[in-house]
Amino acid sequence: MRKSTAIVILLSSLISSGGLVSCKKINSDNKLDSDNNNYSDYVGGPCSWEDDPVTITVKKIETRKENKNSSGNSEMVIVEYELTFNGGIERGRVEVYETLITPEEAKEKDVKIGKQFHASVSRIVSGTCNPKPIYPKFQEWK
Repeated sequence: MRKSTAIVILLSSLISSGGLVSCKKINSDNKLDSDNNNYSDYVGGPCSWEDDPVTITVKKIETRKENKNSSGNSEMVIVEYELTFNGGIERGRVEVYETLITPEEAKEKDVKIGKQFHASVSRIVSGTCNPKPIYPKFQEWK
């Protein structure tokens, strides 16, 4: 009986002190990662981000059918690109990525081999949010 009383008292004190409630703090930055997690919603106060400019150079374009049995347009475009950091603490670093887009998106932005786009990578400079950089999505390429 003493154990259950102690557990009830412990749980009551944790709940009253805020130990068992959500500790998320919402920041107006609303920075999202590729999984749509809001990095500004973590304990430790607001996080500050800095945008580092990058150049995106298209290196390879491939078209593939997603599913022969699906209805509608199942064709997708695979764009392989180099992301070069033009500023910030990563200046000069080059990374290779690929993205999957629709033919309409490729046509709208006139995606072709050698074409360059500009965007930015957001990195945390203060606060206790997850320090993983936030890379630009295709829609942010300019």
